[in-house]
Amino acid sequence: MTPPIYTAANFGMITVETDNLPYSITGYAEATCGGAFPYVPPTGYMIKSCTAAGLGTHGGCNNCLMSRVTCVPVDPPIVPAPVTTRNLTPFFIIGAGILAYGIYRYSKSK
Repeated sequence: MTPPIYTAANFGMITVETDNLPYSITGYAEATCGGAFPYVPPTGYMIKSCTAAGLGTHGGCNNCLMSRVTCVPVDPPIVPAPVTTRNLTPFFIIGAGILAYGIYRYSKSK
């Protein structure tokens, strides 16, 4: 499943530290890690880690409790396998050998 497409603004963080969306996002929010004012991530994401960051730090209001929050998708995004090309050299060598043998046999038949 692919998580919903969100931007950093949808997470309600005052300061974004790391934005690796849709895989993860880390930043500071005016919230607590539980209790009276818990941080609530958007639908499709969950809190991977939450640490208290003090009062009014990282751009929050002077009296606001701040938390450093990392969110990840509930269902990790499906990552397609990288496109690769096989090493076809052995097939070219075999093909060249068959072609050379065919030319040799043809030249002997005349």
